Amino acid sequence: MDIGKANPEVRKILRFLYVFILIISFFPAYSLPGTSEAASLVVQPDLTPDFRDNNYFCDDAWYQITDFAYPIYLTLNAYDEDNSSNTAVWKPTIPATGSYRVEAYIPDHAPVEWDCSTEHTVSSDTTQAYYTVNHADGKKTVIVNQAVANGWTSLGTYRFTAGQVGSIELTDLNSETPEFSTTVLFSAIRFTPVNSKVYLPLISRAPIVVPTFSWTATNTGTVAEAFSPNQAMRLYVRGTTTGSGIVPTNFVWSITGPCSTYTVSSENVNISITIWTTFKDWTAPNCPGIYTYTVEAQSSGTSRSVGGLFVINNPSTVAPFDKQFFDKCTVASVADMQKWWNSSPYHGTNLYIGGVSRACSNTLLNAYWVSQVAAQGWSFIPTWVGYQAPCTTYKNRIPWDSNQA
Repeated sequence: MDIGKANPEVRKILRFLYVFILIISFFPAYSLPGTSEAASLVVQPDLTPDFRDNNYFCDDAWYQITDFAYPIYLTLNAYDEDNSSNTAVWKPTIPATGSYRVEAYIPDHAPVEWDCSTEHTVSSDTTQAYYTVNHADGKKTVIVNQAVANGWTSLGTYRFTAGQVGSIELTDLNSETPEFSTTVLFSAIRFTPVNSKVYLPLISRAPIVVPTFSWTATNTGTVAEAFSPNQAMRLYVRGTTTGSGIVPTNFVWSITGPCSTYTVSSENVNISITIWTTFKDWTAPNCPGIYTYTVEAQSSGTSRSVGGLFVINNPSTVAPFDKQFFDKCTVASVADMQKWWNSSPYHGTNLYIGGVSRACSNTLLNAYWVSQVAAQGWSFIPTWVGYQAPCTTYKNRIPWDSNQA
């Protein structure tokens, strides 16, 4: 078709499509949480005691059913630890270090006629199957209601190290009563890699606390705040000194925490008769909890008042953050962010907050959205989209002339 002879409406549509194709080809592709799929690893359980066959299930307390995609093994629940005897462990050989979605195969099945010591029909699986996930960052217990599951059931997404290091564990022990009233189901567990790991700098909000107090020559001011073990920070004290001249003042900094009391320093500072500020850098010990920071100003008979003692993260400290972020032009709803936090490997997102080249209006992005999503656990990378490179054909180009750039 000769575009030049097309009617004006057709020409408008064709121009729009052309520009749209140019735009989407310019930006790199990204994936939303939960959309990346790769080859899965399915692992069978290592049972204790060993399963022989259903002719011996009164001896080993395993009942096998093979009518499903993967064989399932049933045993009765135990409330008393002395009656617990059946366990299983899944040991995957992870091909590459990264995040994996872990799922347990729990199909629905018919009631089981249990003909061993307690002859009765068991009509339901347990509502309290305690799976223990041993992953690269620690250990987590996940409680699964096997009675309502039917197929692959998520145990969460975790980071695993390459090799046969991580594992999943399950036993017949739970808190259901009476004992031996339900079956605990053991079958395959699937590990599916999700998105490659991305290392990004730590972005965090600096905690600031400004209490109200005053002191004379030897009084103290304190402030309490929770910090992570080994976290670097900077302690500030600000005040005013009355009188005239220079006042030699000894500042004694100390920190009381859940493990012990630490003296940061004792230092003589010449304070001018004015509003003054002094600070000390400090790293919290490897002991979690709430620390109380105390600073005491000592001088001979000169009174002073203090407007505030407060602490912030040390701005010179950069800590590695090995969690994954995702990029999205327009922020998702608070509800969607909660779903993604629960089921995706991501811990942070990019926020396009403004700039002449920002492509999305981001009408949902406001103080309420940030407070709600931050409370869910998300971290943010605020991004200001400035001028485009001068060699592009897009608008808002930065000038070639360095005097105007």
